[in-house]
Amino acid sequence: MKELEKIYKTIVEKSNLLFDKNYSPEEIERTIYQFWKSKGFLESEFPKKDQKTFCIVAPPPNITGKLHIGHALQYSIIDMMIRYRRMRGDSTLLKCGIDHAGIATQIVVEKYILDRYKKNRIDFGKKEFIKKIWDWKKEIVQIMDLQMRCLGNLVPKRYKFTMDQDVSEAVTSAFIKLYEDRLIYQAKKLVNWDPKLKTVISDLEVGTERLEKIMWYIRYPIIGEEHRLEEDRKFIVIATSDPETIFGDSAVAVHPSDNNKKHLVGREVSIPIVNRKIPIISDSFVDMKKGTGFVRITPAHNFQDYEVSINHDLPIIEIFDKNRNMQEFARVFFHSKEKEMSKFHIPSFFRKKDDMKVRREILEHLESSNLLVGNKKYISKVNYSERSKSRTYPILTDQWFIKVKPFIQEAISAVRDKRIEFFPKKYENIYFSWMKRMKDWCISRQLWWGHRIPIWYDESRKIYVGNNEEDVRRKYFLKKNTKLIQEKDVLDTWFSSSLWIFVSFGWPKKNKSLSAFQPTDILVSGFDIIFFWISRMIMMTMYFIKDEKGCGKVPFRKVYITGLICDQDGQKMSKSRSNIVDPISFIGRYPKEFSKLMIYYRRTETSRDMHFSSFQNQKGVQDQKKIRLLGADSLRLTLISLSSGSRKIYWNTNQLYGYQNFCNKLWHASRFILNNVGQEGQNVLKDHCKKKFSLDRWIIFKLKETVSLYRIALDSFRFDMASKILYKFVWNQFCDWYLEFSKISIQDGDKERKISVKNTLLMVLEEILKLSHPMIPFVSEFIWQNILQIKKIDNKKSFSSILENSFPIGIQLKELKEKKNIKLCFEVELIKRFISTLRNLKSQFNSSEEKIFKILITKFSKNEIRKIFYRYFRFINQMIKIPIFIIEDEDNEDKKVQYHHFLIKSFENLLELRIVFFNPSKDDDPHFLDEKKLRKKLDKLEKEKEILQRDLKNIQFLKKAPKKIIVMRERRIQSILEQRKILLRLIKNKTLFSSHRIKIN
Repeated sequence: MKELEKIYKTIVEKSNLLFDKNYSPEEIERTIYQFWKSKGFLESEFPKKDQKTFCIVAPPPNITGKLHIGHALQYSIIDMMIRYRRMRGDSTLLKCGIDHAGIATQIVVEKYILDRYKKNRIDFGKKEFIKKIWDWKKEIVQIMDLQMRCLGNLVPKRYKFTMDQDVSEAVTSAFIKLYEDRLIYQAKKLVNWDPKLKTVISDLEVGTERLEKIMWYIRYPIIGEEHRLEEDRKFIVIATSDPETIFGDSAVAVHPSDNNKKHLVGREVSIPIVNRKIPIISDSFVDMKKGTGFVRITPAHNFQDYEVSINHDLPIIEIFDKNRNMQEFARVFFHSKEKEMSKFHIPSFFRKKDDMKVRREILEHLESSNLLVGNKKYISKVNYSERSKSRTYPILTDQWFIKVKPFIQEAISAVRDKRIEFFPKKYENIYFSWMKRMKDWCISRQLWWGHRIPIWYDESRKIYVGNNEEDVRRKYFLKKNTKLIQEKDVLDTWFSSSLWIFVSFGWPKKNKSLSAFQPTDILVSGFDIIFFWISRMIMMTMYFIKDEKGCGKVPFRKVYITGLICDQDGQKMSKSRSNIVDPISFIGRYPKEFSKLMIYYRRTETSRDMHFSSFQNQKGVQDQKKIRLLGADSLRLTLISLSSGSRKIYWNTNQLYGYQNFCNKLWHASRFILNNVGQEGQNVLKDHCKKKFSLDRWIIFKLKETVSLYRIALDSFRFDMASKILYKFVWNQFCDWYLEFSKISIQDGDKERKISVKNTLLMVLEEILKLSHPMIPFVSEFIWQNILQIKKIDNKKSFSSILENSFPIGIQLKELKEKKNIKLCFEVELIKRFISTLRNLKSQFNSSEEKIFKILITKFSKNEIRKIFYRYFRFINQMIKIPIFIIEDEDNEDKKVQYHHFLIKSFENLLELRIVFFNPSKDDDPHFLDEKKLRKKLDKLEKEKEILQRDLKNIQFLKKAPKKIIVMRERRIQSILEQRKILLRLIKNKTLFSSHRIKIN
């Protein structure tokens, strides 16, 4: 309590900052976050009886490095939803954690120790290397925690880590359960092998790139019926890009519909060099138009060939080891259990040589034997590991797999039955497509870092499963002298991640949180891990977590898919491209205690963060400090506004300035309100007017309307729309119009009007702060605390936060339909458009001409319109700052005053205006503008238009510029065209006397 009192005192002392000219986020953000922390907002509370719950389990970021702008996007959305639902009265829970990221972390830490210690992991040894990873993890988590706090996220003090003892025990329990239910099995299958990392990798971690390759054409001798090769020598020609694997051929295939070749089906050919016989088979997978129409079937080194071998029960012949070196003898395997495994020797000349050397020497042998016909170059796809960037190869090896078929139907039904909904909905089809073609999941990896597979072998390779060796011996009644060896492989990272939803609640131990918050409400994730993570979480959760009836529980009710943040050129952000954006760079600086790791980052990232390099190029070195002052609120609001549901989000640092301006606009509006309320603050709410004036009623009505639209947008996951609704109301309605109207009332109004205006200003500001708090928590909290000070509310005991207030409730349907509200909106919008029209007209003339520019209203279409203009005449006059006269009877005009005017024929057919120009020196003489002056202004507009049009025709500009900038340029061109029409007419008539019809924007 003393700590909270101390922090609150600091906030009160900083209250004077609100009356500074500009908002300085660095001055207050750290203090405000400490206030939330001391209030206990970082800790979850168990729900009260009948209280609604709202729970999000955040995607655990990898310990491979600090958080980037993509993480900031997801966590800003998550924190926004947590704050929103908390203000709605729900019991909220945010579960955060960190993922050990097996392969990725091992790669990163290996690079780190090589850079720092000049040693690799083999030099350190397994035990010491693992210790280095734990040291790395400790420092990285501290950096992540700092980044989270700087972003304003209400994350818990403690993070679950996927390698924590309790989580490891839960992963082991899940493996044992699946194994005992015969859903996990060991098998020799063809998998993707990374020769650099020396581990199997997932199909989803394999990328492709187009490279130039060579196709060789090789003769395969056909064997006659009597198998007399020398007497009956004929050939088929086969095209291949991998001649080094011909010793692993099991068959040659042709298409069943290939009439020129189907007579050969059933015959045999001899493999060159080794002269081993293989059959010619027919299979529809063969592309008759590709190559020569004959295809080599090499099952141990090609995934498609492997599937063909299953259908035709062909031998699988492995000739290369895991390092892509030729073995001394080829190992032969069969799918059919009736056939025994065997092996045959490979010619000694090729043994223990790498694949490229074997390729060269095989080609030399073929050429010398006259079996090499020729070759040609072509472009083809080549597989590579997205982890190590090295080329991957299919390899036949023993791995551990999960049978996915028993899970698939239930997981599909969960989405189809709307127990789980995807937002945007289009991602449901991607999910269905993946689930229907999912293959058994390979869960073993040949790494040092990860969860060790809980399998033990005895000397005869018999398998035992258990929590530890002691548990295995007790479970299987093994004698002490029975030697056991644990499986060296570790589990795929995605296996432990698939259990994350319920393991993070303490499963398999039963607890109240698991029953109260399961299923969770929303998962926020990227579309690129629907396959890796989301689908597998659904499968595993529904298998392990059951309801009272024994049916599987879904892990979450809704899935919100975010886009992938790319740089301005549409490139995915990655360290290899040096275009990563660190969110903390917009907010603050890293403390000195992280210096060692930060030095490593700066050394390995060639151009620092993308936004620094681009910002420096645009604005110079001096402005680098300025970028740090944007604050968390500007960054959060920018990211939320970009959450449109599109797959790609184009990042541009310049977008931040628009939303920093919004925070400043709110800041200045608050300064004006609190300065004017001043000492009256404590009495403002007490001095309610019996009568609300029309402008006050209008802004309250528009506020309620905004609240309804805002809540609908948030509840339907259109966060971009919600940010625009908030922006539009605060900037366009409240600040641009109502604040300007209120200034006139405060300055010239009577006491009752002043009380009404001040009361309305403060009430609307409070509601705006509540609305904006989920998106921009720091500035809204700080202004809120200042309001409490102004209103003299004793907050020293409760230290209340804006987060403890109820979220605004929107407008009722009957209010929308009430005639008085419809009429009110009509008249205020009419006045707004009238003022805007005259302001635009005024801008078409030089400031020096304002003295001779006057408006006459000469006619109203209806008496009702007349009343509206008389009612708001004072506001119109002061806001336009042009003399306005209502002269409906033109015959009564002073004939002695000579003036010339041109007529605006109609304003929405409601009234008639005349714009009058007087001579600044002699009011009785007509004033003619110099034609040169008009043409000079016209030339200036033409030049401006050419520059704008050139930008809009520039493809690079259109790609990189924010949409808002493009729209502004297009609107400016339209405005120039309208001004041009008027000027051309004036030049044509050589006077200012003409008719012109105004179009209202």
